[in-house]
Amino acid sequence: MLKSEYFAETGYQLVNCKKMKSPILSQLNHIASAPYRIAPERQIELRSIDLEEDLSIDFIEKNGFQFSVNPRTKIITTTVPTLEYFWACSYFHLVITYDYQQCKAEGNEFFDTSKYENTVTAIDLLKWAKNNVSSSKRREEWPSNFPRPSEKIKESSMVYSANELFLCGVAWIIHHEIAHVTKKHPNITTSSSKFEEREADIQATEWILQKCKDPQQLYKRTIGIISIILALQLLEEPLKSNIFETHPKAFERIDYCICNSHLDEDHELFFFASIILQIQLAFKGVNVHHEGKTFKERFSNYLIEYNKYFS
Repeated sequence: MLKSEYFAETGYQLVNCKKMKSPILSQLNHIASAPYRIAPERQIELRSIDLEEDLSIDFIEKNGFQFSVNPRTKIITTTVPTLEYFWACSYFHLVITYDYQQCKAEGNEFFDTSKYENTVTAIDLLKWAKNNVSSSKRREEWPSNFPRPSEKIKESSMVYSANELFLCGVAWIIHHEIAHVTKKHPNITTSSSKFEEREADIQATEWILQKCKDPQQLYKRTIGIISIILALQLLEEPLKSNIFETHPKAFERIDYCICNSHLDEDHELFFFASIILQIQLAFKGVNVHHEGKTFKERFSNYLIEYNKYFS
């Protein structure tokens, strides 16, 4: 399980969150402090940036996906459905990995998701969250029968671990937005937009991983980065034209971000990523199964399948 370190008072000013209703709001104070808590060894550096840039986070209750920054106003903006979706993905990633391992431990050759109750629930929750964030209609409230983020939860529970994975991922995406500000990227789409997004990805990843000396914390931070990029990937579909693309494809982002972590080729994080990639491809109608001499080779094979999907 992922042990909590999100408790400090240090954090960002929160705007427009008093009247909202969602269980994800139980995590708002943790979200505000997550960029500090994800890399406590760099808190002084981050405080220096904040004092210079005067950043804040604006939570808005509107339909659709949004997590962006205005480099001019220094306001990072996100929506309730976006945060709900990220949490649902975190829960799904943990449950599906656990049940997949259970399936293999039981000696089964194939992983039948319908035979594992927690996986069925996690998939239903993810479908709800994905539909909610993709719909132009009024946001649907969090279904009462689904798992949900909560403050009052045992550390041994899957919900607690999902909270922690979610916060790690959100910390990375906030650091991505901070990078846009510190790099002075323009608030318009240009021919350099993809390069700027890659630059922000790499800066956020290096900020979180580069000075970490604790292997357990390095694992936690890296799995958070993997999880959030995989969540972004699930929302992507091939476009008829690449003219309006402003971001690298998520499968490219996860590749160059994981490479920055210098993981051993048989590290279990490659195993984690390959399971999620395989399941995501199945969601998109691409049913493939790859093995490899190492977990990294298996992971790379699924990245190739995603490249084919978008080609």
